[in-house]
Amino acid sequence: MQLATPLLTTYSCFGSSTWSATTAGSGQSVLSGVLAGFVFAGIVAVLGVHAKDPGREAARALKLLFCAFIGLAVASYLLADQAADINCLRSSSEEILAGGILGTFAIIMIVSLSWLIAAYDMHKHGVLRFLRHLLYVASAFVVLLLCTSSYSFLQADVHGGPPLVVVVWIYVAGGLFYGLGHPLTMRAARRFLAKAKLVRKSIGDSQRQAADAHRTQRDIVDLCAWVALSYLALAAIGDAFVLSTNDGAWEPPSAGLMYAMAWSSLVVPIAVLILATHALAPEPPSSDSPTGQT
Repeated sequence: MQLATPLLTTYSCFGSSTWSATTAGSGQSVLSGVLAGFVFAGIVAVLGVHAKDPGREAARALKLLFCAFIGLAVASYLLADQAADINCLRSSSEEILAGGILGTFAIIMIVSLSWLIAAYDMHKHGVLRFLRHLLYVASAFVVLLLCTSSYSFLQADVHGGPPLVVVVWIYVAGGLFYGLGHPLTMRAARRFLAKAKLVRKSIGDSQRQAADAHRTQRDIVDLCAWVALSYLALAAIGDAFVLSTNDGAWEPPSAGLMYAMAWSSLVVPIAVLILATHALAPEPPSSDSPTGQT
C-alpha cells in the first residue's frame, strides 16, 4: 500500500478522474483511421473516374484530399500511441495536440467535398449551398470542442484547475476569433462599409471583381493546404516531444507551459479552420445576380 501512493501521485490527473484521455485515445484513433480510409477511397474515385472536363476544381479537391488523408492518418497514429500511455497527465497533453489535428483535418475533408461537387457539376438544386452551411455548423462545433479540450486539459494538468476568468476567456476568445474571421462575418463587414461609403459599382466592375475572386480562390486553397500541413508538422513534433518525456517531468508539470500549450492548441487550429472556411468552393453564378455571388 505504501508503494501505491507515489504511483497515484505520478499518474493521476489533478482534476476529475471520471474521464481518461488514455481510454478515449483508442476510440478516437479508430475514428480518425476510418475517416482517413474514406478520404483515401475518395482520392481513388477522383483519380479513377474520367470526367468529361473536371478542370481545376478537381485538382483543388485532390490537393485538399491529400492533405486530409495525411492529417487523419497521422492523427490516428498519434492517438494510438496516446491510448498506450498510462500517465494521465502526459496522455492529456497528447490528447490536446492530436485532438486538434483530428478536428481540423476532418473539416478540410468536408472542404474538399465542396470542390468535388463543383468539379463534377453536382452543385445544382442547392447542394453546394447546403454543404457550405453544413461546414459552417461543423466548424463552429469543432471550435466549441477545441475550447472544451483546452479547458479540460488545464483542469487535468494544472493543480487546482484554471481560474474561472481563464475558463470564460477560453470560450470567449475562441468564439470571437472564429466569428471575426468567418467568411459570413467578413462579407457582412464589407457590405456595411460599402453602404457606409455610399460606393456604387457598375455591373462591369462587379463582374470583374467576381472573376478576380475565382482566381483568388485557387491561392486560398493552396494556402490552406500548406498552412494545414505546417500545423500538422508542428503538432506532431510537439506530440512526439511530449510522448518522449519521462514520468518525472510531470511531478508536477509546469503551470506556465500548460497554459501555453492550452492557448496555442486553441488559437492555431482555429486559424486553420478559418482559412478552411474561406477555401470552400464558391457557389455557381445565379441568373439574377451580376456578381455571381449568392
